[in-house]
Amino acid sequence: MFEIAGVPKEKFKATCSAIDKLGKWTWDEIKKEMCVEKGFEEKSANKIGELIKHHGSIEILDTFALSLRCSWNQQFY
Repeated sequence: MFEIAGVPKEKFKATCSAIDKLGKWTWDEIKKEMCVEKGFEEKSANKIGELIKHHGSIEILDTFALSLRCSWNQQFY
């Protein structure tokens, strides 16, 4: 999920740490921490937010599939 969102591998732990706060903080608070305090690109934070919003639904499979196709296509252009 994080790779699809464009999160660099070195920010994996920071991403997990931020997302772990979902039960206590709003998404806006988490996004602010990720972008302001942890130096994430807003584009990556927004993508993670989109994926999280589909948590527990079948729609997430469509989101992953589309993201993977787009990612795969970009490698060859």
